Amino acid sequence: MSAIRNPEPEQSPASFPGPNKEAAELAAEFDRETDDARRIELVYQLATNSSPPAQKTLARIYQTLPELKPDVINALTFLQGDDFATALALLQDAARPDRPAELRDAVVGALRDLNSEKTLPVWRTLLNDPASERREAARAAIEYFAP
Repeated sequence: MSAIRNPEPEQSPASFPGPNKEAAELAAEFDRETDDARRIELVYQLATNSSPPAQKTLARIYQTLPELKPDVINALTFLQGDDFATALALLQDAARPDRPAELRDAVVGALRDLNSEKTLPVWRTLLNDPASERREAARAAIEYFAP
């Protein structure tokens, strides 16, 4: 008896229906897009997708397009689920005291919306923020998550 073989070639996860495929399509569209407003919409769609490939695309955008950093951080408020390690790395970077105030304000908003104890390391970074409002927000969040 011969073994049954799958006649189709092996597919990558991005080719299967669902969040990974959608993330790949959104990333490709972002790369082709030249309209700034549409690119920002795509950033938010990637964050809403929330899959690891979508988060990796957001990380690439954050790292390569400084003008979109605040948009990427703001979009992170739309992440779903608990798998947001890549997003936490972006938030950690954006929370550094040498980053623009607008970016650090966006971090505070995103952290509040994520509402997870996984965000504690980022909140701890904000304890050293030059602005007292951000330091106070960090103290309150740390007290809330780690009383």
